[in-house]
Amino acid sequence: MATYLIPREYYQFLHIIEGSLLGYTLKNDEFHIIVKNVDYPDFPQEIPTPNYSDWVKIKFKQFSYLKFIYGYATENQDKGIDNVLELGELKQDDEILDYGGALELIGRRYDLPTGFSIYIVCREIELEFLDQESFN
Repeated sequence: MATYLIPREYYQFLHIIEGSLLGYTLKNDEFHIIVKNVDYPDFPQEIPTPNYSDWVKIKFKQFSYLKFIYGYATENQDKGIDNVLELGELKQDDEILDYGGALELIGRRYDLPTGFSIYIVCREIELEFLDQESFN
């Protein structure tokens, strides 16, 4: 699987808002998400741009702050249930990156409205192209 470091000036142009979260992992100071249906900016030529529907692992590396919120509504949609993971602390000059989208597995399987939000301060973001067949 090929992995590419995204230049810092492109961090805010990853548009995951329409994306679907397929999985995530947290390990020390790295937070990884596996997503699909993401709009990507026009990267420099040395970084291939994934297709909208490709499965991609986005690696947020060396984070100093992370707030990850994921939730869903009850079947009647009368109550929202949110889970929050918050690590680290913000400093005055930190640049907070924010991303969000839908929880693919819960939303599709149970037909419930779902969502996730990520607020993160990190040093690097990498893209890893995944082989969707290896997950099926």
